[in-house]
Amino acid sequence: MGLQVRRLAPIGPYIVDFIIPSQRLVIIIDVPCDQAAAVMSYLTARDYRTTCLASRDVLSTPSAVLARLTLQIV
Repeated sequence: MGLQVRRLAPIGPYIVDFIIPSQRLVIIIDVPCDQAAAVMSYLTARDYRTTCLASRDVLSTPSAVLARLTLQIV
C-alpha cells in the first residue's frame, strides 16, 4: 500500500513495536491487550489506534495479519 512503517518508535514514555504514522496505527506484538491497557489508553487519548498481535500469528500466517491490518487502514 506504499505506507511507511516504523519499527521500535518512541511515543511519549513508551516505545511501540511498529507504527504507521500516516494512519496513526500502532501495532503491539506479543503483549496481550489486557496487559497493554495502560499503553493503549495513553495512545488512544492521543488519537492513535492500536492493535495487538501474537508473533506466532505474524510468523505463521503473515497474509492473514496483513489482511487484518489492511481492514484497519481502509
